Amino acid sequence: MTEGKNPLDRVLVLEMVRVTEAAAIAAANLVGRGDEKAADHAAVEAMRARMAEKCGPLGDPAPKGWTV
Repeated sequence: MTEGKNPLDRVLVLEMVRVTEAAAIAAANLVGRGDEKAADHAAVEAMRARMAEKCGPLGDPAPKGWTV
């Protein structure tokens, strides 16, 4: 990591990798079935679930513990 970089940048990047990984795994379970919409839906739901673990349900005005 470059000196002077914010360590939160690294944390955010790693969390986004985990979100992407969850989506890829969920979609991979539907490979070869010929249902692109189902694979997309599974990926989106996996991403939402993973993000909700860290930030609360999507659509909330602020993540848990934050005040607006």
